Amino acid sequence: IFNFSYADDKPIEGDKISNLGYELDVLALNYGVQFIISAGNHDLYRTQTSLEDILSDDDARIASPSDSMLNITVGAVVGQDHIGSLSKRYDVAPYSRIGPGFHGMRKPDIVAYGGTMLKTGKSPADDYSLMLAAGNRLACEAGTSFTAPVIAGDLAQISMAIPNRDIFLAKTLLYHGTDLPIDAGKNKVRRDEAAFYGDLYGRGLPRIEESMYSTANKVTFLHSGTMNKKHKQHVKFLLPKVCDDMDMSKRKAKIKVTVTCVTRSPIDSEKGTDYLQAYVSASIHSINGTGKMVSSNPSETDGRKKWDTCFHFEMPYSSFQSGDWEIWLELHSRYDVTDEQDIAYSLAITVEDLTQELNLYDSIVAEAQGRFPAVQMVRLPVRT
Repeated sequence: IFNFSYADDKPIEGDKISNLGYELDVLALNYGVQFIISAGNHDLYRTQTSLEDILSDDDARIASPSDSMLNITVGAVVGQDHIGSLSKRYDVAPYSRIGPGFHGMRKPDIVAYGGTMLKTGKSPADDYSLMLAAGNRLACEAGTSFTAPVIAGDLAQISMAIPNRDIFLAKTLLYHGTDLPIDAGKNKVRRDEAAFYGDLYGRGLPRIEESMYSTANKVTFLHSGTMNKKHKQHVKFLLPKVCDDMDMSKRKAKIKVTVTCVTRSPIDSEKGTDYLQAYVSASIHSINGTGKMVSSNPSETDGRKKWDTCFHFEMPYSSFQSGDWEIWLELHSRYDVTDEQDIAYSLAITVEDLTQELNLYDSIVAEAQGRFPAVQMVRLPVRT
């Protein structure tokens, strides 16, 4: 994991990957590493009078190399309220660059809490701006250069809990456990707002506990592998029989399935907007009340964009039947990708009991009888 707190001072053009973004992608693809890249900063807060004016200015768009598609770009969210700040708590920081990214893709990928910046160029003191400067002095500073290392630490912490410290699978779990910082996640984002908030917050703020651990009523299944044009993949996960005890006559959602699939796509910088050469799509096949397996995907499509590196969605259910549900994976690739070329992917599937009345974890362990081995969790204090 490499922190890369650098960005150009000009926004990307958007239809061709930047030279540095491409080079970082090459390193990620060839060596299995991840660069955590700052989204970049701008000075629009000095001249604009509102955050809305800043967000609508083309000069606020992300800068090279944060258009990198195979690495992780980090923006900043204000962590505390301050008089004189154009951004309130949970808002995009007034200096943080935003999406869209290359070819309209969601950028930044994720955000972290940081300090804010006043029109004077000063950063007021709070829990997110204080840091040690030269000579062991306390200083106050803000910028995406300081939020990127937070995510690097989060990714490192998640990787410690995964067999072989698989960085690619850790990245999938990092995205899988995020939450949009809209009123601390309490408000539901409408479907027509999803793309707008994706350009501001990416996939949201990390929730390390959610990424690393299953609980009694929330269980995550992990899977990784490779695919080529000749094969499709059906990945099973279990809804235990205890779920059938729920009152299916009530229309209120009882369980929720969340799916995140990340593809390590080949790249070609000479292909312009066809830069990514492959992606893996995912669809849920559930068991309905009559025992029939049916496709049941959400209508919201912002997290299910074609030719993106991350395919993410969630689906609530009010009526269903227990058993082996499946995620069907399908590889989509450009013409130049050969039939035999293997494309790596990682998948996370979470089943959540929204009623919080069942013990899904123990029920799955008892019913599966070793079909889904538990991951041994090791927690290390990476982030201070």
